[in-house]
Amino acid sequence: MHNPEPRNDDRLRDYFGSVWENLRDREVFGLIGASLLTFIVLFGPQISYLPILMSARFDAPSYIIGAILSGASLTTAVTSTQLGRLTSRFSEKSLLRAAFVLYAIALTAVAFTPSLPLLVLPAALFGVAQGINLPNVFSLLNAHAPTENRGAFMATNGMSLRAGQTIGPLFMASAAGTLGLTGAYLSAAGLALLAFVLVFALVR
Repeated sequence: MHNPEPRNDDRLRDYFGSVWENLRDREVFGLIGASLLTFIVLFGPQISYLPILMSARFDAPSYIIGAILSGASLTTAVTSTQLGRLTSRFSEKSLLRAAFVLYAIALTAVAFTPSLPLLVLPAALFGVAQGINLPNVFSLLNAHAPTENRGAFMATNGMSLRAGQTIGPLFMASAAGTLGLTGAYLSAAGLALLAFVLVFALVR
């Protein structure tokens, strides 16, 4: 007897069931959570509020604000080019954990930096963390994604990135309004440490 072809809705159910089973993996959950927290600290304290802090605390001119932010981005780019050397000496998972420690140190340093010139150092350190973090998250997530589900994995991760991009400025606005800029940056450092704990516990 001829077996009927599976219906489209059955195929979709099987496909999304397979995607869900893979996304429920502990390490995948940890990596997607790490992406969310990464973009909260990137678009909150770094991109949205570092210019506000430099202007409010140090009365920095706009060209200095732009130069410091650009320097952090340049540090990210340079660090990314050296990632091959780093991964030859350390595992991707160890580097990922280290990146969140560097985020926490950088954000704490911003909270207490006494002068504008010294702010270059934590901004650059944040750039180093970013250059280590993002390529490793994508690499580890890609390693977990079956070929047939890779698009769904990347889409889910992209959704977490956009969520972090949205939450970051809102988080900093709420924290700054309640705790001031120093307290807001310490809260952001706490988020980076939370991400470290998440990665340490789940991405083994």
